[in-house]
Amino acid sequence: ASATGNYDFELHHEGTEDHGHEGDESCKTEVPAGVPTPRLGITASPGGMPGEVHVAIDLENFVLVAIDQENVAPAPAGTTLESGHWHLFIDGVEEAMYEAPETTVMVGTAGEHEIMASLADVEHCTYGITAMTTVTLEEGPGVEAGMEMEMEMEMEEEEGVILGAVEVYPR
Repeated sequence: ASATGNYDFELHHEGTEDHGHEGDESCKTEVPAGVPTPRLGITASPGGMPGEVHVAIDLENFVLVAIDQENVAPAPAGTTLESGHWHLFIDGVEEAMYEAPETTVMVGTAGEHEIMASLADVEHCTYGITAMTTVTLEEGPGVEAGMEMEMEMEMEEEEGVILGAVEVYPR
């Protein structure tokens, strides 16, 4: 560095949350031998507001566990079932991960949308177990709500988190 000064390291959030494994072919996991294979079902229906979609998954042989940046809640004692969370995809684009079996999301346009869920372990590696459905929305969130959603997304992208700073004093 050749310019004297104090320089911040800043993290900017852009788009959906990335756990570092999406599209990574090496981050796949398998159900161990002797453990029941998880089964996943999905339903999606229009919500109460324009552009709103209610999504619910139905699970067998899989335990949803809470995951945060620091800790992973263990599966209940005595279970031999696989555990983790699920990822939601709308029209092929990952929206978010969930630790609860139901969520409500906003979709930006009217029409038919493909809704997919995928099971992942606590390390965010996929089991390759997915379920898909479609939902048809008669109307999108409307011009005003759509503009508000865009503005919120832009603000999230612009806001940064200061991670640290470095002071430079060239010799």
